Amino acid sequence: MSTTSDIKTGWDELVRNVGHLSGSAIVGALDEENAKHLFWAEFGTPTADPRPTLSVTTDRLRSAIDRAIKADVQDVLDGRGRGVTGQEVMADVGRDLAEEVQNAIDGNVPPPLAKSTLAARRRRGQGDRTLVASGEMLRSIRVETSADPDGLNDE
Repeated sequence: MSTTSDIKTGWDELVRNVGHLSGSAIVGALDEENAKHLFWAEFGTPTADPRPTLSVTTDRLRSAIDRAIKADVQDVLDGRGRGVTGQEVMADVGRDLAEEVQNAIDGNVPPPLAKSTLAARRRRGQGDRTLVASGEMLRSIRVETSADPDGLNDE
């Protein structure tokens, strides 16, 4: 067998493997009501200071996310990641990010709640942690992935 044929076969396989790596992911509160609450937390409202969680967590983990994606792509290039798709890579990274966002939401993000908010929550039997009154927004954090590198389309 000729070396040229081996190189071409290897190159063709590499191109096929890398071709499966297109993908995108969205992490956040993917239902409208909780997305609105997460937006208010990120940017604040006229009566509430911002408590950014999604952006701060993403910024903090940016290097780790980049390293995880590069490691998965390198595995494919080295032949260890056969059958792995870009959508799967993005899903793995997205799940890790979603877990960290949930931890951030659950972590009592400053500033502290106003005295009036604390009093209202106590009357309703809710806790005093910021961003967690009922836990609904915390539980709403999800990951959606697509094989489309340009992202998920709004429906």
